[in-house]
Amino acid sequence: MKSPGFLIGLALLTHLTLTACSTTGDETPPSPAPSSGVIPTDCVTGTDLAETMSDPRVTQIEVLPDCSGVAVSTALDEDEADLALLVCDSAADLAYTAQPTVTGITVISENGNDLATGVRDQACATV
Repeated sequence: MKSPGFLIGLALLTHLTLTACSTTGDETPPSPAPSSGVIPTDCVTGTDLAETMSDPRVTQIEVLPDCSGVAVSTALDEDEADLALLVCDSAADLAYTAQPTVTGITVISENGNDLATGVRDQACATV
């Protein structure tokens, strides 16, 4: 089951990447989604974090466009939650230090399921 924070971030990412549909008739085009604040221009990237996180279990790191969350894809199986916690803690230390706007971390299994999540100023937990 995906965490609520990850799903919100995924929805935002999906919203930002989808192209607008054309309207017909008397329909008015949808108004843009309200901004959750200023998007930092100097947001840390997943590549930046991956270069400093030398964990062989990590396959990809993605930072949400508004720099509020980090998704860490791994080669971990569903039964390796203990290792996911270690990855989450490491990623949290790096991300929270590198980017003050990051408030959450999600560690994802090889199969795409959430294994662990973390919120700034709280310990990571298994999902």
